[in-house]
Amino acid sequence: MDYQDVLAEVGAGSAHPGGMQSTRIWMEALNIEPMSRVLEVGCGTGRTLLELERKFGCSITGVDIRSVMVQKARRRAKEMGQTAQFITANVEALPFPDGEFDVIVSESVHVFCDPAVSLSECHRVLCPGGQMVDVEMVVLEPVTEAWRRDVQSTYGVRQVPDLAGWKRLYGGAGFQKVQTLTMRRVVPDQAMVAEQQDLDPVDLSSKGAYQKAQVLSTLEANAKWLERNHHSMGYAIFLLEA
Repeated sequence: MDYQDVLAEVGAGSAHPGGMQSTRIWMEALNIEPMSRVLEVGCGTGRTLLELERKFGCSITGVDIRSVMVQKARRRAKEMGQTAQFITANVEALPFPDGEFDVIVSESVHVFCDPAVSLSECHRVLCPGGQMVDVEMVVLEPVTEAWRRDVQSTYGVRQVPDLAGWKRLYGGAGFQKVQTLTMRRVVPDQAMVAEQQDLDPVDLSSKGAYQKAQVLSTLEANAKWLERNHHSMGYAIFLLEA
């Protein structure tokens, strides 16, 4: 059971860096109207996407590679009385035609993929002039190969670029404009406080999830890694234009 499997087990709604606080920052920067077609890649259990639909009345589609996440997202929508389309799919091979969406959202997704491929796919399905928001982990200082192996083992990420590295990836994928809305250091204690302040209104945890040894050991390993390494880790919110 890897880190993403554990997030699915506990039904995490906002496990991305900065949680719902970072989500609110970029929501104020996007141009979303009721007619906007919005795609979230790596939608997880759908909390962010359904908040967008509630706030803007837009048409929403979510994709996630884990079918259990998609099932829980559909359950969330049903319990909240909202309409959404959730599909099991890989962001590296999106099942949509070119230019299908006006806005794309991703929160801590591309570090788990081949970002050159996944970001190019996002650019492909985004209409000309469309916007994309991306919340991603960023290294804040030079790190060793041992550090990179450690973060890959703990989280399952492919790579964690620095700020300049992300901008090169966005440019390589075809995005014409790249704006950094904010970049912040990861502070473990602040993350815990923020999570308590933004409790998920829907409990999507699997039965007995927090009694499973693998779940507890993975969560503990995550907490310990953050405590050791948070000084070198941050996150950034990028606003991109096709």
